[in-house]
Amino acid sequence: MTLGAKLKALREARGWSQHELSRRARVRQALLSELESGKKEDTTGSVLRRLARALYVSVDYLLSTYNGTVDPSPCPGKEQCFAGATPSPVTTSPQGGYGCEEYSKI
Repeated sequence: MTLGAKLKALREARGWSQHELSRRARVRQALLSELESGKKEDTTGSVLRRLARALYVSVDYLLSTYNGTVDPSPCPGKEQCFAGATPSPVTTSPQGGYGCEEYSKI
């Protein structure tokens, strides 16, 4: 699956428009559109990090270097979701655990 296809699938799974994802990730909507349509196939690391954070996945997952599965819930734990706060991005490993190691460094 391409980067654009993953972005679109994750965005639609959350019920977000391109405008909503671009607002949450602080990226241009035109860039998001180009990535999703395949007109552009890559972008900078900072854009990838912002998109990954907004979608609650790892950059590894977006780049197809992650072998686990993604927790489709836009808010992995209700205790982590409170007014004005963004929960930590969460992915699940093949063994069923949770990992946010990449984001502890950001």
